[in-house]
This record gives sequence, structure tokens and C-alpha cells, in this order.
Amino acid sequence: MKSKRAFTLIELLVAVSIFSVIAVVLYSTFRSGVVAYKRIGEEIEQSQKTRYALNTITKDMRNIIYISNIPFEGGSDSLSFASTTSLSKDADYNISKVSYFLKKYEAKTLLVRSKQSLLDVAKEIATLEDLKETLDEEDLKLDSKSLLEGVLSLNFTYLFLKEDEEGTQDYEWVDFWEEETMIPVAINIEIKLNGGKATLSRKVLIPAYQQGEGIEILDEGDSLSL
Repeated sequence: MKSKRAFTLIELLVAVSIFSVIAVVLYSTFRSGVVAYKRIGEEIEQSQKTRYALNTITKDMRNIIYISNIPFEGGSDSLSFASTTSLSKDADYNISKVSYFLKKYEAKTLLVRSKQSLLDVAKEIATLEDLKETLDEEDLKLDSKSLLEGVLSLNFTYLFLKEDEEGTQDYEWVDFWEEETMIPVAINIEIKLNGGKATLSRKVLIPAYQQGEGIEILDEGDSLSL
């Protein structure tokens, strides 16, 4: 009779060890691929949301108009202005006061867009001036929504056309807008996301400003720095 050949214990241990090493290598490779794919997907999604936020801000800025009761107020990380936000035939609802600012919510920092109709702004002004008419807080409608989350910093700068005593005109970028009876020639938007690895910026020319020459110094394309 022929004896049956069997695996020894050492051979089984060696085989199991080799299989374990191969399984660990395959799992690590697969997991690294999944993590990379997920990270790239999140970066693409965040980039799309950021560009959507920039496009929304750009649209509002290009529709800026001057109204004495709603002066342009620009800070380094917030601004508000009057803008035509709809195609309604009723001016009270076609024109709105639009504001952009950062707001802390739980562990996140949100970029918020707030919109208030001209009629509601007038009611608010009337309330602040202590007129005889009394208004409930519910009458002052404020439409606010988050455009982007995970914002590390938001920065606005404003292009100002200054003129010296001799009448010489020159353009200057300023961090704060202090001219109540004027609007900027252009606005530069800079958004830095969490981690600080990427900063997306855009220069927006304000059509309502009648400035004549000098527009060639502007570039309305996006700028991405890593």
C-alpha cells in the first residue's frame, strides 16, 4: 500500500503566514485607494460648493445699485449693499439689501447670505426711528441661508478711485469701505477653506460704477493658490 502524503505543521504555518501577508498588503492597498478616492471626491464637492458661493456673490455684486437709505457697507470679512435680486415688477421686492458674513455654528464656520426686501428695510428704518407705527419682529422678514461651510477665512478688498488736490486720479485697493455716497469700482473676494491648503479668489467689476478708463487693470477670472 502506498502511504498518503500530508502537510506538516510547519508547512501549514508557512502557508498561513504567506496568505496573511498577501491579505494585509491587498487590504492596505484597497483601503488606501478608497481613502484617496473619498478625499478627492470631498475636495471636488467642496470646490464646486465654493464656486457656487462665488457665483452667487458675483451675481449680487454685478447687480449693485446705489440707494441713499441702504449705503454700501464693506468690511474686511463682511459687506452689505442694495442689489436687484429678482425680475419682479414691484420695486419693493425687486430690490433687496444683501449681506454676506461669517457665522459660527457648532464646530463649523458658515458663509451666510442674508437678503431683506426694500419694503422690509423701510419698515426696519421706521422702527429704528421710533415712528408712531409699531411693527412686530415677524413683519421684518429676513431671508438667510448658508452658502458654504468649513470656511477658514473670508476677505473682501475694495477698489477705490481716489483723486488728489491736483485732480490726478489713481486706483487703490482698500480693506474697508468708508464712502457712504459711493460704491467701489470693483471688489476682490478671497475665500480660504479649512486646513488653509487652498485659497480661491475672484475680482468682480461693479457695472453700476461709471468710472471711464482704467478697467484693463482688472481680471475677473478665478485665482486658486495652494
